[in-house]
Amino acid sequence: MKKIVIITYHRAVNNGAVLQALGLVQHLRDLFPGFEVKIFDYRHPRMELMELFKIFKINFKKPLFALRRLLVFRSFQRKLPLVRPFVSGKFDQKMIDNINKQKFQVIFAGSDSIWKFADDLFLPPIPNIYWLSPDIKAKKISYAASAYQYQEKLLPKYKNKLLNSINDFDLVSVRDSETRNLLKKIGYKKSIYQIPDPAFFYRIKNTGVRDKLIQLGLDTKKPLFALITCYRDNKIKEITNYFKNCNYQVVALSIYNPLADINLGDELNPAEWAEVFKYFDFCLTDRFHGAIFCIKNRTPFVAIETKKGKIEKSKKYQLLADFDLVQECYLNLYDQKQNISFFDKYEKIKNNWHRSIVPKIGKQLKRISEISNDFDDKIIKVADES
Repeated sequence: MKKIVIITYHRAVNNGAVLQALGLVQHLRDLFPGFEVKIFDYRHPRMELMELFKIFKINFKKPLFALRRLLVFRSFQRKLPLVRPFVSGKFDQKMIDNINKQKFQVIFAGSDSIWKFADDLFLPPIPNIYWLSPDIKAKKISYAASAYQYQEKLLPKYKNKLLNSINDFDLVSVRDSETRNLLKKIGYKKSIYQIPDPAFFYRIKNTGVRDKLIQLGLDTKKPLFALITCYRDNKIKEITNYFKNCNYQVVALSIYNPLADINLGDELNPAEWAEVFKYFDFCLTDRFHGAIFCIKNRTPFVAIETKKGKIEKSKKYQLLADFDLVQECYLNLYDQKQNISFFDKYEKIKNNWHRSIVPKIGKQLKRISEISNDFDDKIIKVADES
């Protein structure tokens, strides 16, 4: 049987990272029913250490939150379709030889921010496995890979190494314009395709999460407000207090937030998290995949910006611009020049969600499918040559 392998950030304690990996597995299995499709179980020591360090961040109301969250993720990740045994350590000739021995026909790099590089102790140094190597003997395709928020000052140091790696890819696709521009800056001359995040491919399952929510203390008689941010300043507090005063139960779905009535980030595995949005009446998220799963579940939401910088470079802004939802569902919460508040956005969404916003989402999801189908044709052509 021919083998396809995906190299991505499947080990992150992050719902979106896991679900984009699973979404790509599902999509490629649909595309190549005669192939074995698995995730390469690479565990970079620095990134593994970063996740371990997080457990020492103590929340006094829920002191074991980070540890429990890690254990929930590791239990779920063990069940992913992985190439065994796992691989760790430096990306060197020994690892390349190991990959070559397994005789993969096609290797997919992506999705997620696998191409990001920065002065960060916990990021794998360049060269690394996510950029692959000309010495790897397989067809190479990047799928919606991203270098989001890479450090441009390091470009002169890495330019030649990156160009040498990317020139050996048979097909290159990126998730965002920032990554497309990076590849052009390093001198890549071939076609670059911009495609949607594969989390859109993830098929949401019936996990029984509603019963779990009730067991964990959610009041089914109250409307539910989902909170996906670690921010707890006065702006966020004003928003959560508003919903509490409107008799909403405020529930933090991922990162711990003391402003929530209930925190579920250490209770829900990624499959449950993907489904849970449909039980919420509104969501405030500062996470890219939080916005994606609001869209997939047709849950009313506002995606907020919490970091400084050009909003055009924000992956949330680009996502919502693609859906023509910036005016409705995007808010740079800390921009003093804005003349619209969260509450203005909320009222407009509440009044127009089913009438005009949901049809707009349906139209764009169809367009996403068409973009993906066009790129699939190119993937099939490369795979046929393997």
